[in-house]
Amino acid sequence: MYQYKRRNRQRDDQHLDRWLISYADYMTLMFALFVVLYAMALAREGSLEQLTRRLGDLFHAQHTVIAEPNPSDGIMQQASDDMLYGHGLKPEGGPDLVDGRSELVNFNKKHQGSSLSNLEHEFNEALLELVNSGFADIQRDEDWLVLTLSSSLLFASGSAAPSANLRAIIPSVAKVLSSSDNYIRVRGYTDSSPIDNEIFSSNWELSSARAAEVLEQMVLQGVRPDLLAVEAFGANFPLSSNDTAEGRAENRRVDIAVSKWGKPQDDEQTADADESAGNDGPVEPLPDYDEVQVIELPSGGIRITTRREPPEQGEQQP
Repeated sequence: MYQYKRRNRQRDDQHLDRWLISYADYMTLMFALFVVLYAMALAREGSLEQLTRRLGDLFHAQHTVIAEPNPSDGIMQQASDDMLYGHGLKPEGGPDLVDGRSELVNFNKKHQGSSLSNLEHEFNEALLELVNSGFADIQRDEDWLVLTLSSSLLFASGSAAPSANLRAIIPSVAKVLSSSDNYIRVRGYTDSSPIDNEIFSSNWELSSARAAEVLEQMVLQGVRPDLLAVEAFGANFPLSSNDTAEGRAENRRVDIAVSKWGKPQDDEQTADADESAGNDGPVEPLPDYDEVQVIELPSGGIRITTRREPPEQGEQQP
């Protein structure tokens, strides 16, 4: 009996240290946890690049990012494989655009004139009575601002001679357009009634003469002539039916169409104008004074200088 108990006790004592294995695993996990917490603490003080580099050094692993298929192939180039160590997935400088990018980006090739919405507001203020009475109408779309004036208000029947109403209305129109550089088209329209007199043989000639008369009046009131052009449509493009007197009266009209595009000022013309306004050749600098000079200015002040310059208007020589 004594030998049996002694043999069993020896077998039980052989594996008393197995708990050290579990304890070692536990300590290993705790060590890894604290390493991660330490790395996260460093991320708060440093950049994300430092965090990823330290984690890579600790675990001896390199993570390669493979770009997924880009749904917008043909517009942007697909990103290449880059190491995710704080760098972006796309190369520096951004994606490259496809051919024709200049047409998409350079949208300011044409010069845009004054805002059509602002011109519309000014027309409504200047021609409020005519708009309310129905003799004028203002319409605006994306490209054009169209001021429609009734021909019965501007001209006598079958004539292109300007009336007193035309001479009274055009100054208000020109006041709005004189400060803008938008292209302007003066368009003449008539009704379908045939005309054949000693002056006009067709509605084309009548509509053209009326539009040209409006244009000349605008030029006399200060509108730039290089922005203006005449278009004659005759009886085409009616607004209403020509079967009634009211419809024919509505179709007899002159449109002043203002484009959103304008004419940019030519740099060469500006340089020529500046050169013609000044002297014929370059102005040579004058030699400086030998002593300090006191120059009286036209505003009442004085200038103390030794530099000799051409005197301005009203300045007195020292």
